[in-house]
Amino acid sequence: MFPSSLRQLSLNFFTRPSPEVKKNKIEKREEAPLKISTSDKKILEQYRLSSHFSLLLNRDVKVVLTNNRVSMISSRLINGTIHVRIHKMFKNADDDMLKALSLYLSGSRSKKAADKIDAFIKEHSELIASKVLKPPTPGTTKRYLQRAAGEYYNVHDILRSVKDRHFAGEIDDVYIFWGKRKTDNPGRRRKYVKTRALGSYRFSDKTIRINPVLDSPKIPLYFVEWVVYHELLHHLLPVEQTGTTKRYHTKLFKEYEKKFYRYNEAAKWEETHRNLLLL
Repeated sequence: MFPSSLRQLSLNFFTRPSPEVKKNKIEKREEAPLKISTSDKKILEQYRLSSHFSLLLNRDVKVVLTNNRVSMISSRLINGTIHVRIHKMFKNADDDMLKALSLYLSGSRSKKAADKIDAFIKEHSELIASKVLKPPTPGTTKRYLQRAAGEYYNVHDILRSVKDRHFAGEIDDVYIFWGKRKTDNPGRRRKYVKTRALGSYRFSDKTIRINPVLDSPKIPLYFVEWVVYHELLHHLLPVEQTGTTKRYHTKLFKEYEKKFYRYNEAAKWEETHRNLLLL
């Protein structure tokens, strides 16, 4: 009934798909979801905050998110642009908080805005990173002990003496050593080293660094002990924070300072022997 050519065409169609039909049967693969890297996400968050602050302050603002454990927000004006460094806890701040931050950045002394920022920081204080400390290796401990031995005083021994006298020796997670001496330069202007620069405490690795100007037979032992005691208090006592400001020498800190066994002598000696505290 049908021409043989047409019957053959029908047979081929149902039994052996043409190359064109086979080509159309390629299975569709599901596309992988778009992944945004951590660095890209941070850039987007910084851009979002920059845009919000720019609108609220009516000027160019550039935001950098930080993980700073000391300063929660800081800013400075550079060539007409406000450069803001702000803790990452604020990346998801709502409109009210952004307005409060904008008031702060504008230099306003709004107590309401300051209180709101303080409350926000306290509420999110768990996001303020505390560095996970690894116990020092034997090699690191050895270097600390080597640097603790000065030409005249060994600050490791002094630290142990101070701990035994004032804290019953119940502190064993702090390390101490002398700072590096500056190269002598006859033309360099010498300056008086204030008490706060005679020693320093670093929270990140629990180390006390003592200024080498104290490693001298002209400096009485009790004065070196006093400086070590002062830095040890930084290791033991909490830091008070109000908004973006941290206070290290708190009322409690100053009360403990006066408990040093030769506090009055140490304070008087510093006042009368400043000529020996020169760098």
